[in-house]
Amino acid sequence: MTRLYYLDALRSFCMFFGLFVHAGTLDSGAWPSTTSFFVSEHFRMATFFVISGFFAVMMLGKRGIIGFAQHRALSLVLPLITALVLLNPVTNWLVYCYHTEPVGFWAFLTGDRPAPVRPINWHLHLWFLFSLIAYMVLLPFFDPILKRLGAPVRWLLKAPKDLQIGIIAVLMLSGEIASRIVYAAVFEPMVAKTPVAWLFRGTLQYMPYFLLGALTFHHRALFEALHRISWPTLLVGIGLTVLHRQLGLSGTLDTMVQVVAEEILTVGVLTSLFALARRLFSKASQTVSNFNDAVYSVYLFHYLAIYMLGLWVTTWPLPFVAQFALVLVLAFALTYALHRLVIRRVPLLHLLFNGKKRLAHGT
Repeated sequence: MTRLYYLDALRSFCMFFGLFVHAGTLDSGAWPSTTSFFVSEHFRMATFFVISGFFAVMMLGKRGIIGFAQHRALSLVLPLITALVLLNPVTNWLVYCYHTEPVGFWAFLTGDRPAPVRPINWHLHLWFLFSLIAYMVLLPFFDPILKRLGAPVRWLLKAPKDLQIGIIAVLMLSGEIASRIVYAAVFEPMVAKTPVAWLFRGTLQYMPYFLLGALTFHHRALFEALHRISWPTLLVGIGLTVLHRQLGLSGTLDTMVQVVAEEILTVGVLTSLFALARRLFSKASQTVSNFNDAVYSVYLFHYLAIYMLGLWVTTWPLPFVAQFALVLVLAFALTYALHRLVIRRVPLLHLLFNGKKRLAHGT
C-alpha cells in the first residue's frame, strides 16, 4: 500500500493542537482559551481516532494478533506508564502551584497543603492512551464484523456525495447517543465518583470514530468518501451550533440539541480536513517527517512545559493573549528541541517515551 503521508501529518496536527487546548487551561475564561476549546471539540479527537482506527487495522493485518499486541504494548503502554510515573506528578504539582498556591513538591504529594482550587486530574492529557489501549484490545473482535459490512457500506455510497457525509454524521450521532446510554446504564453507577470516570466516558464517546476509521480500511470506497468538503453538512452543523447558543435551553433538551449540533459539525470538519490534508501533504516532506517523528515526545511533555512556563510568563505585565502565544511558542520549541536533541539520540529515552526500540533515521 502506498504510504499515506497526509494521514501522518493530519494525526500529528491533531496532537499538536493539544498545545492550544492545554495552554488555554492557564485561564479558561479568556477568549484564546474558549476559542481553542471550541475548535478542538469539533475536530481534534474525532479526527485522531478515525486515523488511529485506519492504521490499527492495517497493522493488525500486517503483524497478526500476537505481533500487533506486542507492538501496541511497546508503543502505547510503555510511554503511558513512563509519563504517568515521571511526568504527571510534577505537572500536577505545577498546576496546583499555578492555580492554588506555591507549595513544596513533597507537601503536594503527601497532601499537606490547602485543597486545590481546581480538581487534580491524575491522568491529565494521557487519557487518550487508555482509550487507544482499550480499542486495540477490542479490535480483533470487531475486525471480522467490520469486514462483513460491505452491503450497508455499498447502500450508503449509492446516496449523493453530500448525503453520504450526512449519513455518516447521523451514524456518529447515533454512536454518541448509544455511548451515553451505555455509560449511564452500565458504567456510571460504578465509576461516576471515581478517578477513572472520564476514562470510561471518553473511551465510549470516541469509539464510533475509531470504528469508522477501522471500517474505512476494509472498504476503500468509504475511505474515499471521507475526503470531501461537504458544505451542506458544515452549514447545518454551524447553523445548529448558533441556534443552540441562541435558544438558551436547559436540561435534557439542551443536551440533545448540543449533541446533534456537535456531531454534525464535527463530521463536516473531519471530512474537510481529510480532503485538505490530502491536497496539501500527499508527498514526502522532510519538515513534516521531522514533526511526525517528534509528535509523541511533544505531546507527552507539553503539559509540563506549559505550566513550567506559565508560572514564569504569566507574571509579566502582558495581556493574556500575549502570554498565551508566548507560552505556546516556547512550549513547542522546548519540547521539540528536547526530542530532537535528547530523546531520539538516547536509546533508553527513545524506548521509554516513544515506544521504539531503535533510533530514528538520520541520527
